[in-house]
Amino acid sequence: MEDPNFSETVIYMTHYNPKEGSSGIIINRALPLMFNEILDKLELAPIKEDKRIFWGGPVQPEVGIIVHDSGYWRSTVEVAQPMRVTVTLDILEDIAQNKGPNNFLLALGYAGWTPGQLEAEIARNDWINAPFDADILFKLKPEERYDAAVRKLGLDPSAFRSISEVGNA
Repeated sequence: MEDPNFSETVIYMTHYNPKEGSSGIIINRALPLMFNEILDKLELAPIKEDKRIFWGGPVQPEVGIIVHDSGYWRSTVEVAQPMRVTVTLDILEDIAQNKGPNNFLLALGYAGWTPGQLEAEIARNDWINAPFDADILFKLKPEERYDAAVRKLGLDPSAFRSISEVGNA
């Protein structure tokens, strides 16, 4: 993908519908902002293991979206068992009280596609699809996620970098 917003991104798809449009969260672009900073601004208790906050994409970057693997809150939407997405403050309150989900990621904004746009981009080979892997999402460092997702398909990540570098030369 030549667009710098999406070059070497790993996106967890949260909604897919060719007729309505699709959306997802970029999970490998950490911001220089920590989760406890958000909790502090909300006057909530800090969590023991502070986490990075991610740039989820260019659409509505002012909206915080929690991708998580357990529990239900006011606006929780189940994506695919066991994964869920929540956008309300109540989940942050529960996380601060150690009553939140087992694993979670906070992203600001999301990536979105109009009806048919994602399918056209896939047809042009702008994207490659890898099966979901919770370890990539929750256990790996952000800078390791792209290579791990590409390797999951049996491909060499360096081959994609060399293609994009040649295209930009």
